[in-house]
Amino acid sequence: MSAAGSNAPAAPLPTDPGVLKACTFDGARATLKHKDLVSARHLTGWPVMGGAIVTMDGPAHRARRKLESALFGPKNLPRYELEVLQPAIDTALRQAAEQHREEDGVVRLDLVALGRRMMISISAAIVGLDIANDDEARFRRLDDCLTALIGGVTIEWSHDDHTEVLARAVEWKRVFGDEFVAPAMERRRAVIARAGSWADEQPDLISTLLSDAEQQWSYDDVLTESVQYLVASSGTSVTSTVHTINHLIEWFEEHPDDRARVGDADFLRQAAMESLRLHPGPHILMRRAVADVETAEFTAHEGDFVGADLRQANRDPEVFGENPERFDLEREIRKDAQRDGFTFGGGRHVCIGRPLALGTYGRRGEEDVDGTIVRALRTLFAAGVRPSQTATPRRANGVDDRFEFFPVVLADL
Repeated sequence: MSAAGSNAPAAPLPTDPGVLKACTFDGARATLKHKDLVSARHLTGWPVMGGAIVTMDGPAHRARRKLESALFGPKNLPRYELEVLQPAIDTALRQAAEQHREEDGVVRLDLVALGRRMMISISAAIVGLDIANDDEARFRRLDDCLTALIGGVTIEWSHDDHTEVLARAVEWKRVFGDEFVAPAMERRRAVIARAGSWADEQPDLISTLLSDAEQQWSYDDVLTESVQYLVASSGTSVTSTVHTINHLIEWFEEHPDDRARVGDADFLRQAAMESLRLHPGPHILMRRAVADVETAEFTAHEGDFVGADLRQANRDPEVFGENPERFDLEREIRKDAQRDGFTFGGGRHVCIGRPLALGTYGRRGEEDVDGTIVRALRTLFAAGVRPSQTATPRRANGVDDRFEFFPVVLADL
């Protein structure tokens, strides 16, 4: 198999006015579940993401989802959080104290950069990149790759020149493969050849793909899937952490008694989910009709492109109540909805990494884990995070609703 990097069908951008859209909660759910509406994501960025799991559908998608979902099962989530994320958080805060403490004794830094240093360790562990937690040079190099690859993955939402963004992303995908993925594949192949399997080692994406008994994975396909997991496992958590802190700081001004709850995992999870609802990132999930489809919101003919507008669906007042555009931890929602709406997708493409970000609360028979976002929030509030009074946040140059720079003070570090 080798779909990665092949040419994708021409498609409109998600924000083009001619794209048919489902904007209500029920309409988005119907669109995401419909069997005749298949994934049409990342077509503009196909040289970076073509062939990744989120671009697939049908039996091949089901098989890959089954293969990769074990990475986020109950055996692995505690390890990611306790053995990977927490040491990374500790390292990042220690470095922050050493490198960003100013003459007045206060630590001032960019929360986006700090969050990425915390979360990139999780990404490396999930993909299987064999980076020691204290190897700062390798993590900086990986972060350089991540920065360019995010540009390629979110290119449909960027206001920058698409040709330049894509060319940069493709070049850094090559660097990511040469310097990280290829050596990891070589090591895993050697262990599997010597021991007969990877069973005695910690599981990760690359070892899972190379151990797949159903099909042979090419280098290009492993590389593209690694790009998908690198960006997804880090990007969502960092973006949500920044947005949630921004919202909570404003919330505490009107609800000062809630400041005492910043160590409560359930409170922080509710806050993260409410923030995720309001900020679904690239917020229109594109689908292509493989047959004529009629819903309550549109009629699509075979070959038409349609989109589920998550930003609108997540603010449907019929589901999320009055003032759905506001951050409100006291809001009541319809019983068949989740507080984070469709930010993690829906139907057969719902994100398999959601438990990594939000934890395993309420899952029967599983060890509870906080989730990467909750653990990061609790640590940052313990460090006294608050907005900087001397610098201004900067958003990304596009419509994907994320901060590129968010200056903060860590008053208690």
